[in-house]
Amino acid sequence: MHYLENIGHWLNRALLILAGVAVLLLMLVATANVILRTLGHPLQGAYEVVGYLGALSAALVLGETQKRKDHIMVDVLTRRFPRGVKRFLDGAQSLFFVLFFVVVAWRLVDMGLNLRRVGEVSETLKIPFYPVAFGVAFGFAVLALALFVDFLLAVSGRDGAERPS
Repeated sequence: MHYLENIGHWLNRALLILAGVAVLLLMLVATANVILRTLGHPLQGAYEVVGYLGALSAALVLGETQKRKDHIMVDVLTRRFPRGVKRFLDGAQSLFFVLFFVVVAWRLVDMGLNLRRVGEVSETLKIPFYPVAFGVAFGFAVLALALFVDFLLAVSGRDGAERPS
């Protein structure tokens, strides 16, 4: 289990850097477009680039968000359950979502392969769609890994606070 935690840790760190670069580029393109638009010369394809970068930046941080538990969690009912019941429910939930997000990642890879096969590109800049589909799929696969580690932690009885940050 420690090995999987380390893999997830380093993958999430790398994806956070990539997502940060994507957000920085997104801001630069959007800002340049606003400035140039006021001067009467908007950037061609700015909306396409911003959309691609937004999708990538959102997907690439999913695993780290899960690891840190930075998402919204409603536990009004379950926080009153005994520790063993909470551990069981956490494990069952994590396992369910592992399976769900593995399917999501697989379908995105399938979609990316199809987009590559048919040569689908964006309208203005003619940028292929499939690399974005693969990038988003990878983000969901890393999320599934983080959830699988959560499942193993729940099954082993270890508290998620013991995870390396």
